[in-house]
Amino acid sequence: MLNRTDYLLKGKTEALKAINVHNNYIHTQVIEGKNTTFIVEKPPIAIVKDSLREYGMTYKGALQAAKYKLDKKSTPPIRIWGAQDMYWFYFSSQYDIDNTFVSLAHIHEMQPFNKNMT
Repeated sequence: MLNRTDYLLKGKTEALKAINVHNNYIHTQVIEGKNTTFIVEKPPIAIVKDSLREYGMTYKGALQAAKYKLDKKSTPPIRIWGAQDMYWFYFSSQYDIDNTFVSLAHIHEMQPFNKNMT
């Protein structure tokens, strides 16, 4: 599998999956479309923060805006690049370095799991 040292989120990016590599370092498996997968040698949260900076935002600002707009106190979706309406959802706490992110644009259907989860 191809390895990269850097990556910015794009409209075709579907998911950022945390993977644990040797010595407990966290890298990211990036999924683009049905046939493109590669490894980025940094955690998913670092890719999200780098992408926000590149598109003129900060992680803290994106969190504050999401919490304000959605009236939600924890783990709101992060909006990356307003021109493409790119929203990203966490799988666990926003503070977890090994978090996995999924793009709203690439979710085809949501199903209820239980009363508080989808």
